[in-house]
Amino acid sequence: MDYVLGIDFGTTSVKIVVLDHITSQQLYSSNVKTDADVESVIGEAGYEQNVGKIYEALEKLVLQIPDELKNNIKTIGVTGQMHGLVLWKTPQASDLGLMKCESSNLYTWQDQRAIPEFLSLLPVPDSHIPLATGFGCVTYFWLLQHQPHMIKHFDWLGTIMDHFVFSLCRLEHPATTSQLAASLGFFNTQTNTWNIEILKTRGFPVDRLPRIVKAGTIVGQLVDDWHCIKKGVSVLAGLGDVQCSFLSSLLCQNTVLNMGTSLQLGCIVKQDNFKQPDSTYIQHFPYFNEDYLALAASLNGGNVINQFVQMLVKWMKQFSVDISENDVWEKLLKESENVTLDEHLEVKPTLFGERHAPSEFGSILGLTPKNLNLPQLFNSICFGLIKNAQAMMPVEFLKSHNIERIMGSGSVLSRNPLIRNHLKEVFKDFTFVDGLDCDSATGAALCVIKYCQN
Repeated sequence: MDYVLGIDFGTTSVKIVVLDHITSQQLYSSNVKTDADVESVIGEAGYEQNVGKIYEALEKLVLQIPDELKNNIKTIGVTGQMHGLVLWKTPQASDLGLMKCESSNLYTWQDQRAIPEFLSLLPVPDSHIPLATGFGCVTYFWLLQHQPHMIKHFDWLGTIMDHFVFSLCRLEHPATTSQLAASLGFFNTQTNTWNIEILKTRGFPVDRLPRIVKAGTIVGQLVDDWHCIKKGVSVLAGLGDVQCSFLSSLLCQNTVLNMGTSLQLGCIVKQDNFKQPDSTYIQHFPYFNEDYLALAASLNGGNVINQFVQMLVKWMKQFSVDISENDVWEKLLKESENVTLDEHLEVKPTLFGERHAPSEFGSILGLTPKNLNLPQLFNSICFGLIKNAQAMMPVEFLKSHNIERIMGSGSVLSRNPLIRNHLKEVFKDFTFVDGLDCDSATGAALCVIKYCQN
């Protein structure tokens, strides 16, 4: 028996799956919320998470895997939230172990500390991917300017996946893939190299960056047993969660709209067909096998709906009414089942801005006495999220790439039939396929099966 463990470090939760290496059949799956958000010292602009809490959540999941499965895990694939930054120290001999490696908080992809004025002062990268706030190297430049004494304390920098693999395998030097390197910024995907000279001119410590390996590369082994997963199990370099989500979805499909905390709509572009993009909305990120993922990545997805739910809970508390978020969710979905869209009501639900327009936020137009009710407003928010995705990646773009089908995947689509219906309506020119069983953890495990190499 030869099993594969897939791990996904999501923005709000950690998920694991176990697949059979031969059949790709899913044998086990579990997830848990991390509750890792912490208050940033810079206030609302900072989006940070406690790395220790994230790992605690993972270890709980690993402990719950049945022993008969854990004993036969031979390889581990790791994926998670892109763009974010973790700083860490090389552990001393007395501090070995996943939970003992000293690190900073995780500065997530949602981080807003790098305002447009700060971005305009950074050097221009040698890359077709423009810089944005929340990109790891951008965040590091901000820390270099505002908290230089804090960052000098650390030896390495990278994504949380890079930190995890480094710690789990006790590597001498961190390793990453082009998928994650491109998400940090200042990385040329065609030469597969960091912008070393450009970074050096601004005092960026380039020797702290991870080395680059091909997606699917084994970079280390477990040096000890890990909750009954045996010493010597191979571990792959970290992968992007979007790429893994698409890998799990695109085995038989053309394109994917994935909605979890954020939203991504994209399709695969073969290496031979890649050209420098002329759209500010669509970016091309490294995929597998040297292909590219043409991606419209919105910062607004399930996080917008969660904000709406949390707002309702807070409003009710102000009237001394206690109601849980789950109860609000259940009520919203039930009351909105048979509600039709109001032609006057238009919600632009970009609460978090977009990378191409960080200062343009959400709005509501066309309120009338007839549509000023909860089901209509909730319905229009859901519809607005899908319309925003369509605006970023228009139907014409998809048709120009010979797209015929769209698969809907992600945690929000799996539990929100309203969103699924709007997706079918907005993209009615394409055949809709449910991809409710597709996710990033599964994609990380599938990468082992399809692309693993030493």
